[in-house]
Amino acid sequence: MDLRRSFWIWFQNLDGAWREFIDFAAQWQIDSVVIWFPFSYMEGKAEDWKWPPRKGTFGNFGKEITQYAHSQGVQLICGFPLNGYDVGAFILKEHPELQATIPSELANTPKGKDSVGKIFCPSNEASQKMVQELLNILVEETGVDGFNFESGAVDYVTCHCSRCEERFQSRGETEHENKPILWEIEQINSFVHFLRNKRDGLQFSMDAIYGQVADPELLAREIDEHCTIFWGDWGNFPDRTTAKKLMSIRQNTGFLLRLQLLREPGQQALTDIIENCRELISLSPREMVGRAWIPRGWNAVKDALFAQATRDSRRSDAEFQAIIEELYARYPFRKGEEEVPPGNYNKIEGEWGFVNIV
Repeated sequence: MDLRRSFWIWFQNLDGAWREFIDFAAQWQIDSVVIWFPFSYMEGKAEDWKWPPRKGTFGNFGKEITQYAHSQGVQLICGFPLNGYDVGAFILKEHPELQATIPSELANTPKGKDSVGKIFCPSNEASQKMVQELLNILVEETGVDGFNFESGAVDYVTCHCSRCEERFQSRGETEHENKPILWEIEQINSFVHFLRNKRDGLQFSMDAIYGQVADPELLAREIDEHCTIFWGDWGNFPDRTTAKKLMSIRQNTGFLLRLQLLREPGQQALTDIIENCRELISLSPREMVGRAWIPRGWNAVKDALFAQATRDSRRSDAEFQAIIEELYARYPFRKGEEEVPPGNYNKIEGEWGFVNIV
């Protein structure tokens, strides 16, 4: 099977340059772009929203960005939160009684406080039907090619009502670790099953930092086989030994390279991209994903090199050195541009909510 190659980005980080980003992906023969929250930027104001969502809720923008990607030969995968973030905020705005139960030992932690108004109880059928309605609209109105899911467990505290504690074995959860892995497995699997019955050919994926998952091997075994797991590490590149072990458990596996963390230009960082692509591709993953940025200057250099290294990792060091020199000439940058790139995801201003497209 051919290796699938993708760029992954938050829509906010594009600073409006989504056409430029898709053009860049097409130019470097990237198969798909995973864009998080392109459809949470609704037309209209949040206070005007009413439930149930009506046809046209996502305006023309969802269809526009999908059709543009297709016109450039690139598939569009929508990053979608099954709980938390803007979806959770919208659901809880309409039905605050669905708020997840947060235990006292986590209530005053930063993640516990962030979870209020963002995380809902998935043991309540009403919340799951609301998520289904949103997914229905996205599938029917935009033509999106698939979904990259997040359950909310990474950035929030999961629900600790009596039903959820029994279902997900969540009693040992701490703020940053011991996340109830069954929470993630059940939420993702249920919506993969739901969407597979809605339209043929949809692609599904999730990304996971194996150092944050309490039992990555269980996750690898239990996530629906139709969903690709993109494994990453806290640093730039997945560890090859760990990656090999996870690949041995599950065929439908990919790897996520956190290219956005490479902030200092230099030969060594670019050499690391090449070497890690070579090592990971030798394991025969289903997909390689580069966490990208606005394709300008230094960011364009490293993202384009990822595209070249994943297209043919067997090229010699001399061939890659020539490619690097060509990229430096093609995407010149001034000193300092690499340190705080446009749309720095650590410095996003405003809320993760409903913002008008203008």
